[in-house]
Amino acid sequence: MPSEEQFEPDATSNAGEDTLILYGQSMADRVSSISSSYTTLLMSMGRRTRGGPEMLVPLVDVRLDGPLPEDGEPATPIFYQLVTLDNLAFVLEDMTNALTTVCQQLAATSSGRSKPDADWLTAVKKNFSEAKANLEKCLPAIESIG
Repeated sequence: MPSEEQFEPDATSNAGEDTLILYGQSMADRVSSISSSYTTLLMSMGRRTRGGPEMLVPLVDVRLDGPLPEDGEPATPIFYQLVTLDNLAFVLEDMTNALTTVCQQLAATSSGRSKPDADWLTAVKKNFSEAKANLEKCLPAIESIG
């Protein structure tokens, strides 16, 4: 029987709910969760290195918080950086491209008897649907600028 390691992937779950048990110490030691994310728009003036007029540079303060500690303390940020809006747009495009591959691989490997949990799949579909709706609002907002 494989060794079992307990991992709590859903930092927002209520006490008494099921936790996830992974088979294999090497994975359980590396798996984490993001309990919340924050973004804030910041603005700066700048110009391109090859000259040109001064321009407004939109920056995004991005923070991803790790798992919520059981003692009620705030979560520790696992990523906290200030990036340009165009760089964050690139990261989202790059990640969604990679997620397409991941989802296709999951579909291919789940065609047998072993499948992901139905509640987990429902949550994933809901989050992907909401992400799509949110991203669809970004392009018109940017296009309205000019």
